[in-house]
Amino acid sequence: MSIAPNSLAARSASPWAAAEHASPSTLAVVVLTLAIAALHNPLHCIVQALVDRRFYRSKYDAAKTLAAFNSRLREETDLDSLSDEVLGVVRETMQPEYVSLWLRPHGLNAKEDVPR
Repeated sequence: MSIAPNSLAARSASPWAAAEHASPSTLAVVVLTLAIAALHNPLHCIVQALVDRRFYRSKYDAAKTLAAFNSRLREETDLDSLSDEVLGVVRETMQPEYVSLWLRPHGLNAKEDVPR
């Protein structure tokens, strides 16, 4: 019994045999699939950043808001104004459902606040 040259054993002798006999369209599909797989993460990040910038603008404006607050904080000395500023900045940057600011009563120090 002889083995024909086109048999499965003869074709599987070389691991590159399939690539040698692949048509140009098959190679193009393989190359394009690998390129898409390689570019998926970077493209996904770019598209996600564009969507976030468009629909969640306040997220990107948070750094500017905090920088502006920092400059106002240096000039302000009134506690009520500072409290209003802090609450306003928190509302604008984080957009929580509810905001409250708890301050220690004037004249108490940290040692007096600790329960015994």
